[in-house]
Amino acid sequence: MTTSQQKYPEDDNQFVPRRHSMHLVSQVITRISKGAGTGTTAEAWGISRRVVRSWVKAYDQGRLEILPHVHHWDIEPPNGPVSLGICRGCLEEKKFRNHQPGDSADYSRFRMPHPNGKRKK
Repeated sequence: MTTSQQKYPEDDNQFVPRRHSMHLVSQVITRISKGAGTGTTAEAWGISRRVVRSWVKAYDQGRLEILPHVHHWDIEPPNGPVSLGICRGCLEEKKFRNHQPGDSADYSRFRMPHPNGKRKK
């Protein structure tokens, strides 16, 4: 369904984003409610500050309900056994294990297919 075909609620006061998904709007509002600024949030998601401010205004006026949060991690490049990840939405921090040469992890389930499509039995 394109934005021109999007159905709008009967309540004219309810906020409906025109170009972005409600999921993205919810991520942005969650991040700002955790203390991030509108400018840094707009930059992190690649959205104009004007659009972000309009979403915040609609949320503050009670015209916008946010969806449950799903993490969207920005993870540092590998440098040692763990890398720090920060959620774009809620700014939660989490450590992610990096694969190190010599790890005993079993990666055998990730087999490459045989070039002619045949598998060994």
